[in-house]
Amino acid sequence: MSSLRGMAEAKLSKQASEPSCRSSEELLHELRVYQIELEMQNETLRQSQIELEESRDRYRDLYDFSPVAYLSLNASGMIVEINHNGALLLGMERSRLYKRNFAQFVSREDSLLWHRCLSDILSNLSTFHGEFRLQRCDGSLIYAGLHILRADKGEKFIRIVLNDITERKNAELELRAKDIKLRGLFELSPLGIALTDKTGRYIEFNQSFIDITGYSKEELISLDYWELTPERYAAQEACQLDSLQSTGRYGPYEKEYIRKDGSLVPLRLNGMLTTGADGQEYIWSIVEDITEQLQTAAALQTSEARFRQMAQAVEEVFWMMSPDGKNIQYISPAFEKIWGISCEQLYAQPDLCTLMAHPDDRAKVGRAISNLARGVNFDIEYRIIRPDGVVRWISDRGYVIRDASGHVVSSTGVSSDITQKKLIELNLQISDEKLRNSAQMLEAIVEHIPVMVFVKRASDLTIELFNRAGEALLGYDRSALLGRGNYDLWSQEQGDFFTATDREVLASSEVKEIAKEQITIAGGEIRYLHTWKIALRDKRGQATHLLGISMDITERERAEKQLRDSEEKMRAIVEGALDGIVLLDPETLQFGSANPAFCTMTGYTQQEIDRLNMRDIHRKEDLPGIAAQLERHIKGEQLLSTDIPVKRQDGSVFFVDIKSAQVVLGGKRYLVGIFRDITERREADAQLMMSARRHQLLFEHSRDALMTLSVPSFQFTSANCSTLSLFSANNLADFIALSPWDVSPERQPDGTLSSEKALVRVQQALESGLSSFEWQHRRLDGTLFTADVLLTRMQLGDELFLQATVRDITLAKLRERELKEYQQLLRELAAQGVASREAELKHIAREVHDELGQLLTALRMDISLVRIQFADHIPLLMPKIQGMLTLVDKAIQGARDVTRNLHPPALDMGIVPATLWLQDELTSRSHIKCTLHVIKEPPLIEDALTLTLFRIMQESITNIMRHAHASEVKITIDYNPESIYIEISDNGAGFDANLVPSKKSFGLMGMKERALAVSGKVEINSQPGLGTVVAVHIPLFLKHIGRRVND
Repeated sequence: MSSLRGMAEAKLSKQASEPSCRSSEELLHELRVYQIELEMQNETLRQSQIELEESRDRYRDLYDFSPVAYLSLNASGMIVEINHNGALLLGMERSRLYKRNFAQFVSREDSLLWHRCLSDILSNLSTFHGEFRLQRCDGSLIYAGLHILRADKGEKFIRIVLNDITERKNAELELRAKDIKLRGLFELSPLGIALTDKTGRYIEFNQSFIDITGYSKEELISLDYWELTPERYAAQEACQLDSLQSTGRYGPYEKEYIRKDGSLVPLRLNGMLTTGADGQEYIWSIVEDITEQLQTAAALQTSEARFRQMAQAVEEVFWMMSPDGKNIQYISPAFEKIWGISCEQLYAQPDLCTLMAHPDDRAKVGRAISNLARGVNFDIEYRIIRPDGVVRWISDRGYVIRDASGHVVSSTGVSSDITQKKLIELNLQISDEKLRNSAQMLEAIVEHIPVMVFVKRASDLTIELFNRAGEALLGYDRSALLGRGNYDLWSQEQGDFFTATDREVLASSEVKEIAKEQITIAGGEIRYLHTWKIALRDKRGQATHLLGISMDITERERAEKQLRDSEEKMRAIVEGALDGIVLLDPETLQFGSANPAFCTMTGYTQQEIDRLNMRDIHRKEDLPGIAAQLERHIKGEQLLSTDIPVKRQDGSVFFVDIKSAQVVLGGKRYLVGIFRDITERREADAQLMMSARRHQLLFEHSRDALMTLSVPSFQFTSANCSTLSLFSANNLADFIALSPWDVSPERQPDGTLSSEKALVRVQQALESGLSSFEWQHRRLDGTLFTADVLLTRMQLGDELFLQATVRDITLAKLRERELKEYQQLLRELAAQGVASREAELKHIAREVHDELGQLLTALRMDISLVRIQFADHIPLLMPKIQGMLTLVDKAIQGARDVTRNLHPPALDMGIVPATLWLQDELTSRSHIKCTLHVIKEPPLIEDALTLTLFRIMQESITNIMRHAHASEVKITIDYNPESIYIEISDNGAGFDANLVPSKKSFGLMGMKERALAVSGKVEINSQPGLGTVVAVHIPLFLKHIGRRVND
């Protein structure tokens, strides 16, 4: 203020004039100083106000256009202030947001949390930070982070900073879903996976590892690696630990685990060293149960000589070569598929296998082959480079074959393509590493794993994720699979199966293993899969997705089937044959081994047969003849002996046919005898003779005419007594001298030649085995009769013939014709009754219209006159008069409705106007849309025909209104000079037409009977859910067409 005063005095001094007197000058000076001081204060305040307004505008702009949403609420939660970004976030104009309660934007799920938060802020909290789901004005949901501050200004006041965190929350949810999927992959892996610390203590493992060890999850947590390892593997384990410390990996190698029940399970192990988030070192182990592999290898080794032909059907390569590896003695055809060269090339150049080995593995292969010469077996894995440049992994096991003295005479082995297994091991290692690092790396495993991995949405079972192996397996591009459901890709049957199993998995918390399921891939080929499925759930336990892993086991199934078939064939030959098979030494006549059928046949055990001689199983009186035949068998002059008596252990005798063959086993010649018990055949021969006799009796005494015809001469060869009687033949010789056309008229009733038509029927019987038809015959006395004929093709040995069964149906035809005449009379009677009823209805309608209608009209006129005469004089009478007029109007309308319903006037104008009336009635009495399409309008036809068509349409529309629940009806009318066609179709519920005859559906039957009465027909086609179509065909004759008499 002093500075302003000084400035005012200075300004006054410049403006001062000559003073008149001292006191006045001082007073004036003081006043002018105050005036100037006030003016300067005012100017300063004005400048300050301008600056304050500019600052306020700047801050208002910053507030309004801040990228962060700001808003203020009063104590009731009403919005009193909000910036531009806040309005955009809530999806509503700012002017409409003021005075709105913020709670209406909070989603229903978080509404209770918001009210609790608001209450706490208003009562005792000063700040709050939280996340809410907000519902924008367009209905979409967003996630928002709220920072709330209470700022009391006379009354309680709340300020909120609101951030859109939707993308972050969606990313978190997506990451959580991926973690669930990848955890499912870990749990569903068919290989055991375990995590241990450096002391060998188990920390984490999957279900497959639990299944391999036989321990429960709680028991495994308390165990360590060394408690499952037998002591004899101590040195091997030490080497693997050295490899783990030096390279960070160990294996693959094979060992055994001690299961909970004490049994040993053979395994193949791989592992790697990793560092956890706590800085400690851990070991991931991949454990594969190789029990089946070892058993298979042992079975192949022991049965290779017996089942050598099996090598033609399996993918493994069986080989045999000299100990020095310079001569290939045998190589199975599977070699060509794996190595990419022919077997002939390997026979010509035995060292090709070594030369084709990968340069890094060539020395290993050479050492393995060299060790065979020293009697050392090998089991190695190595890579080869095919001529086309493809690298494949080979598992090769070689074994030495020694003679009786122990010297190595040959070597054999099995080679298999383990490229797929190596890829699985590699992918599992990659999968293990990615499970520890990130979801992105695990997705790469899913993409490249050689088994099909897929994920489906739980809501609609459409595919959301599909890996490359699945594409290769099914033959579909990924873009054609994503978003598709079970019924989009597979047949109805397969779609039902997959949907049922998927729903079962989603309803359960367990892993479902489907050992074998069938699937049709692109191109129609059928493959077999081994599948595991599990439901993936969110944090609330709701199933959101379905994870599935499928392995293609088609080739394995084929190989196993071929192996089983081969083994079954061999077993059937040597052990399961129904005929007895025995080995005989031709020098000593001593029996060797025999199959179970021979033991059963003779009553001896295998041990007893080994001590028997040929003479022990024959009677003494039969030995000379049998010995002579045996000598011819030994010399090869005879291979089969029939009806040979053989003595059982109990002394009983049975007869056999013996077939022999000479074989060489171990350098010694033997005779193989195949004994076939012909006891049943001998009994069957006797029964066959008896059956033939019974058949002859049935043939001769049958009431139907039976006869046989030879082929291709078509002459009668036999006939029974009924045949001779039916055709008036004196004896069998007279009849069998005839042919079929000799007992037929020249032409059949349809005008065709009997000889030509008979040949057609005979040919049908020869081709299909049976031919049944109606035929007109002529007896030998010339009379005609109608018969049903059944021709049956028969064959005895090489002889082909036809048996004809002829039944006279003359009386049946007469009764059928009478029945049809009675039915037609009934229809005509019913039609006459319908016509009489319709005429009576028409008469009643006319009487109601002419008599009752005129009376009601006259009554209404009288009431109207009463109202005109007394309205002004008796006001109280007006309501009564008006009520009477209303009642009379209703009665007149009722009379009109009765007249129209009894006999619609539109019927007199033709079928099209009558149909239009029906259309109006339907639309006025229901919400069903009805359209009429007239292709060609028919001419006026007689009343009975028009009435028939109208009543059929009326019944159809009534059924639609009562039962169909349809929204649309379409009526089509067409005409041609021969007939009228009407079709009534709807889009309603439909029904099963096959079930109608079992119900009392007199309406449908009445429609058909009305049409039959005028020589027409009604066809009703309907299926549940697909609507109904009623088609009416009425033929037109000249008498039907013409203008009717106007009545």
